[in-house]
Amino acid sequence: MKSFQFILVFLLFAGVTCNAQRLYSVENLQQSSPEELNIYLETAKQQKKTGVLYTAIGGATMVGSIVMMGEESYGGFFFGLLGSLGGATFTGIGIGKIAVNSNRIKRINNLQESAIAKAKLQITPDLQYYKFTGTHSTGMRFVMSF
Repeated sequence: MKSFQFILVFLLFAGVTCNAQRLYSVENLQQSSPEELNIYLETAKQQKKTGVLYTAIGGATMVGSIVMMGEESYGGFFFGLLGSLGGATFTGIGIGKIAVNSNRIKRINNLQESAIAKAKLQITPDLQYYKFTGTHSTGMRFVMSF
């Protein structure tokens, strides 16, 4: 029964994680409008700042808890141990948020830069032949591509 519950929780967690990653997939970002890309970029930047905050809080909690573990009482050691485990957890979550959202920010910036690079204006010389008069005329051709 416990293995069934573990498998069920694991599949639920995997489904939620996969659904969350779909928002920042390359295919979804390519289909998004520039306004949506800016919203995604701001969200990723905020999440990265949150990761930095979690890492700082977790590190400070770990240091304070390790100092508390050095006390002569069992209570200080126990609370220090719990605090250092909590601080390590916060630090791990923060590092994960920083890594994931840095990748998302790079992906969105690359997509925005490539969208800007796709808009080109080409000015080339042109030679046109007029069938009715049988003459050639020179000119310029403007080609704009998006």
